[in-house]
Amino acid sequence: MEIENNSGEQEILIVEDSPTQAEQLKFILKKNNYNVCVARNGREAIDLMNRWKPTIIISDIVMPEMDGYHLCKYIKSNEMLKNIPVVLLTSLSDPGDVLKGLECGADNFLTKPYDETILVSRLKYLIINKQIRENDKVQMGVEIFFGGQKYFITAQRQQILDLLFSTYETAVWKNIELVRVQEELRTLNERLEEKVEERTAALKAEIEQRKQAELEYKNILNTMMDGFYLVDTRGRILDVNDSYCSMIGYSRNELLNMNLIDIDAVESGEMIAERIQQTIKIGRGRFETCHKCKDGRIIEVEASVNYSDVGGGKLFVFMRDITESKQGEKIRQENERLLCVSKTKSEFLANMSHELRTPLNSIIGFSELLKEKITGELNEKQEHYTNNVITSGKFLLNLINDILDLSKVEAGKIDLVIEKISLPETLDETIILIKEKATKNKVFIKKEFEPHLEYIRADKHRLKQILFNLLSNAIKFSKKGGGTITITTKKVKDKAQISITDTGIGIRKEDIGNLFKEFGQANPEISSKYGGTGLGLAISKKLVELHGGEIKVESTYGKGSKFTFSLPITEGGRIK
Repeated sequence: MEIENNSGEQEILIVEDSPTQAEQLKFILKKNNYNVCVARNGREAIDLMNRWKPTIIISDIVMPEMDGYHLCKYIKSNEMLKNIPVVLLTSLSDPGDVLKGLECGADNFLTKPYDETILVSRLKYLIINKQIRENDKVQMGVEIFFGGQKYFITAQRQQILDLLFSTYETAVWKNIELVRVQEELRTLNERLEEKVEERTAALKAEIEQRKQAELEYKNILNTMMDGFYLVDTRGRILDVNDSYCSMIGYSRNELLNMNLIDIDAVESGEMIAERIQQTIKIGRGRFETCHKCKDGRIIEVEASVNYSDVGGGKLFVFMRDITESKQGEKIRQENERLLCVSKTKSEFLANMSHELRTPLNSIIGFSELLKEKITGELNEKQEHYTNNVITSGKFLLNLINDILDLSKVEAGKIDLVIEKISLPETLDETIILIKEKATKNKVFIKKEFEPHLEYIRADKHRLKQILFNLLSNAIKFSKKGGGTITITTKKVKDKAQISITDTGIGIRKEDIGNLFKEFGQANPEISSKYGGTGLGLAISKKLVELHGGEIKVESTYGKGSKFTFSLPITEGGRIK
């Protein structure tokens, strides 16, 4: 074990079997003026605490001889040590980590790798609230069954709140990082799209100019269309054709007073003298280079050269402008890169499901546990904070679920489970899910089912998701005094057509085009009043299309809207 003093008054015990991890954590703490002590495992930490009492203990969980949970249990069962706050280091990838932490009496969690700002803030919080924990002596006990195991929680209310807030803070930071990555990807996509548009416009303009020039060349000369110039062994231009003059922008008289070095945009004088000697030696050659035009443009050219020793040696160069094809290839590669970036974004979000949902479910679950006052009474402020955590957590979870569903569709990771299902039964099951919300908003749901349309082949879970999104919107945008929603089914050729008609506030004609776009809510004023992320309709549209169907909307502003989607009665969707 190792003890090093610094100028601070607070003393931190680090229990970490990894020398690298321990050294990193010690460096951060010393930089922030904490006295630091390091033990390699739980046994060594206990021996040290028999002679020295730290202010806070930061312990890894997985260690030889004695892990972090058992060390924490020992500390909390020792009358001399139990008031020392214990912070456990974990990945928080499983809700069981939180339960085990509560079971052993841990005061807080930190995740690896360490964020210095969060670490220092967490330590200050524990030090300031240490007196509160020492005064709150009431012990509570509750048995929890989770993941096939029983846990007996004896933690104090303040410990539970500390663990809850530390877990919530970690989830928020992860979400902030996700949003930052999304924003960077969005900005990159926008910039790349602008560049592609600019380059495409320039290419179109140049193609148009080239076509016009070619027509003019044909009218002037009915000879070769490739550029041509004749040079001597020193690179002096001896002759040119009209095509090359048009290509580079110089007149014939101007070019006859120039050297290759004056028009080549890539090669130096030495290199040109070397492109000439090689051709003389071999007798012919083919290469690509760039020429400087009179107006400052740079064009890419492909040259075919033949050498003749007549008249002291001359090189016959036939030139073809390949700028357009080169730029077209660059644009194609750029488009491929854009598609790759977009796919990478979608795959990243689709694969983040576990990392995002797990801590949020822990937050919501433990917040509801606190709200039910199973572990003891809450004061008014604590109850208010707990309600805020539940509300915000559920909103964030719904948002993440929508984003992940959308990303899975874009990444091609949603597999439809197509089966024979009863359409009326599926509709009734969805109505049950939404009925309470409809009653609360004074909305009456009416059914007009075609009796002969009984069974279809579709993914029942995804069909209920589509119906739930459409019905939720119809209720949310109902008028203040309530209204009516009519669900209609009928068979149209080989498809089942389902319509959701409401008597709500309706949609302006100019806003309808934004309905099915991601985050594209119809009107900012209405969105701010009624809330929502604008993802529900986008997800519904993609799920309908994944089945091989289509969705459309009709609306009269102030009177209501009608959303209609169709699904193949027989199996016709894209199924993996």
